[in-house]
Amino acid sequence: GYADLVQVLYAYDPAKQAITGIHVISMSETPGIGTRILTDKAFRANFDDLDVRLAPDMKALAHAVVTVKHGTKQHLWQIDAISGATVTSKAVGRGIDNSTQRLLPLLVPHLDKLRKM
Repeated sequence: GYADLVQVLYAYDPAKQAITGIHVISMSETPGIGTRILTDKAFRANFDDLDVRLAPDMKALAHAVVTVKHGTKQHLWQIDAISGATVTSKAVGRGIDNSTQRLLPLLVPHLDKLRKM
């Protein structure tokens, strides 16, 4: 983020191949600006159905998760930034992209086995 690390926990729905919610675990962002990632309903709506499906080869996401300028979101894998809190918005987007790019190719191919456990 702007001031320090922003730690986020997210929910992944394998059936939708999407992030379906986030929760901020910790942050030290500027009150009233960066902390809007907690309160801004439009920003939080980005994570109701954020597309993180894998490419056909299952080695990476079909589309990287990217944070775009407020009001310019056109695709389900984009995060509409908070105007005035762009640095924090981008930090959340980068964190989710890095995490899903690394973890989902390891997890998704084994979902059927995990469901049977």
